[in-house]
Amino acid sequence: MGVERGARESAAARYRPRRPSESVLYRCVQEHLETWLAHCRDGHDDDGPVPPYVEREFRRYLECGVLAHDFARARCGQCGHDLPVALSCQGRGVCPSCNARRMVATATHLTDHVLPALPVRQWVLAVPKRLRYFLQRDADLQGAALRLLLRAVESCLRAHSPGSGPAARLGAVAFIHRFGSTLNAHLHFHCVVIDGVFDAAPTGGVIFRAVTALAPATAPTPPPEPPAAEPAHRRAARYAWALLLARIYEVFPLVCPLCGAEMRIIAFLTDPVAVRAILAHLGEPTAPPRIAPARGPPLGDLSDAGTGEFAPHAQPAPEYVFDQRIAW
Repeated sequence: MGVERGARESAAARYRPRRPSESVLYRCVQEHLETWLAHCRDGHDDDGPVPPYVEREFRRYLECGVLAHDFARARCGQCGHDLPVALSCQGRGVCPSCNARRMVATATHLTDHVLPALPVRQWVLAVPKRLRYFLQRDADLQGAALRLLLRAVESCLRAHSPGSGPAARLGAVAFIHRFGSTLNAHLHFHCVVIDGVFDAAPTGGVIFRAVTALAPATAPTPPPEPPAAEPAHRRAARYAWALLLARIYEVFPLVCPLCGAEMRIIAFLTDPVAVRAILAHLGEPTAPPRIAPARGPPLGDLSDAGTGEFAPHAQPAPEYVFDQRIAW
């Protein structure tokens, strides 16, 4: 079974390429990136110029998923239909699509190859605001805080797992998050913890002692059956882009929209001349979205605002008189 076969059987579940340039976030970055960078370079921001890696992330995001930059070419071996597949920026800080891909790849790896088929529970540690600044910049302090959290969780699990001994240990995977839901600096810890402890067995191996006195935890999810297209020699930490999309949306992207047969990537187009020629033939835009240039500050933010002086270079005088009288 598997999501690949299910996607082929459903005509409505065919993959539709995303259009990142139509999103609100893309338009916001497209319109204001250059202005923000110039504002920081001119010393109007207390933190100084934007670090190069931050600027690089934003510029790569503006190229992510845009066919006019470069793309892969997929072809159906049965009917010969061609399909352009946009390339991703693989960024870590700005692009929602690449962040989601990395998050799903991590979760898939943990589900398939790390966590056993046992109940799990999420434990979260949020520290007071006065301590977040110290944790934000000190990796050793972050490690110490995480160890304290896991030590306390382990003691709690031992106390609520009948038959566990003093040497029983927990199983957990921890993630450090540095921002809150509004992108505010908020370092906190998310820990996926197996709901019980492991004792050493007298004959070797381990014995799992399940928690019984706490609220029910998340039920175990058995690892899904891998699709037939996944090579047996693929490393566990690497997942094909098509297979990840199939696991997220239950639709296999490399399925021919005409005949339903499997498509495969046959080339990567990076030469600008070839990219423009193919996109023109397909009726797709041949140029990337235009990035707005840096703009000057609004009239009210100028140094002579409120003095009665008018700066013609900042905002030209209107060529007409607007009559604001009301006529009934």
